[in-house]
Amino acid sequence: MALNEQLGLIIFQTDRSTGGKIKKGGNRPTKRIGGLFQKSGMGIDSPKQRVKQMIKKIFITVLLGMVGTALMPRSANADTTSYTAGDLILGFHQVGASNDLEVDLGQASTFINAAAGSTFNVQFGLIPTGQLNAGNAVFDLNSDLTSVFGSSWNNNSQTNLVRWGIAGTDASTKVFLTFAEATPGTLVTPVSNGAGWGFVGSNFTSIKNKINNNLGLGIGGYQSQPTTNNSNVATIQSAGVFGSGNNAWQGFQDNSNGLAFGSGRIVEQPLSGSYNGPTNSTLDLFQLPNTNSAGTYVGSFSLNNSGQLQFSNVPEPSTLLVLTTGAAFLALRRRRSVRA
Repeated sequence: MALNEQLGLIIFQTDRSTGGKIKKGGNRPTKRIGGLFQKSGMGIDSPKQRVKQMIKKIFITVLLGMVGTALMPRSANADTTSYTAGDLILGFHQVGASNDLEVDLGQASTFINAAAGSTFNVQFGLIPTGQLNAGNAVFDLNSDLTSVFGSSWNNNSQTNLVRWGIAGTDASTKVFLTFAEATPGTLVTPVSNGAGWGFVGSNFTSIKNKINNNLGLGIGGYQSQPTTNNSNVATIQSAGVFGSGNNAWQGFQDNSNGLAFGSGRIVEQPLSGSYNGPTNSTLDLFQLPNTNSAGTYVGSFSLNNSGQLQFSNVPEPSTLLVLTTGAAFLALRRRRSVRA
C-alpha cells in the first residue's frame, strides 16, 4: 500500500443535492481505496499533508490544555490542623495586623530528646493535599508570613515588629515557654518557679489550661482549622485582643507589657533593645514543672529572613566557657588528689 494510503483515508463531504454522491471537484480524478474515496491531483492538499495538519492541530490543542491547567488557580486544600497535648505551638502576631499565624512544631519531646550538640532547621510539616508538590517537606514559612504580615515581615526596624514565641504543655505537670536572650549568645538564666513567676498551684493550672484547652483545643483555637497552602501544620487565625477570650495567639499576648498566658513573663522577643526584631532575636525554650524548682533548658530557637527556624541545644559561648572552666578545675583537683 502506498505511503499516503497508510497515513489515513480522507472522506470528503458529500453533496446532498446530488443524493449523497461524492463531489468530483472539477476534472480531478477520485481514487477508491478500501470502499472510501480519496482526492488526488494538484491544487489540493494530499492525504499526507492533511494528516500532518490534523496531528499539528491535536498537538496544539493538547498543549493549550496543559498550559491552561497549569495557570488555573489551585483549589483550597482539604487539610485541617490537628493538635495533641505535648505539642509546641509557634505563634506570630503584629500589632495592627488582622491575622495571626500559628504553626504546630510537634511534640516537645522531639526537641527534649535531640542529641546533645544538635543544630537543625525545624520542619513545618508537609505541603498540603491539592497543592503543587503536595507531600514534600516544608522548611520555611516565608510565603505564609508574607501572606499575613506583608513582604517586610522580617524588617527588624519597623515600628510594629512581627513578634513570635513558642508555648506548649503536656496538659498535666509540664509547661513549655520561650524566653528571649537579652544578647544572642548568652543563655537566659534558668528560671525558678517560686515567688514572682506564678507557675505554681492554681496559676500553673491556669497557664496550662490556656495553652492546652484554649490555644490548642478551644473554639477558634488551633485545632481543626484550615491549613495554609504552604504547610499542613500552619493556620492563619483572626487576631484577637488580649483578655477578650479570643483563642488565637495574640489573644494571649498583652501588647502593653508583653506578658503572656497570665504567666507574668514575656514569651516573645523583647519589647525593646538591640535584639528585639523577628530575625535578630534568639528565644530559649524551658520546661517548667509545677514545683518551686528551676526550669530546665531545652534548647534555643532563632528565625532567619527566609522564615527558617533553627533549633540548637549546643551550649552558648558564655555557657560553654563556664562549663569548660568547671571541667578544667575538676580535672586539676583530681590530679592533685592523685599526687597526694
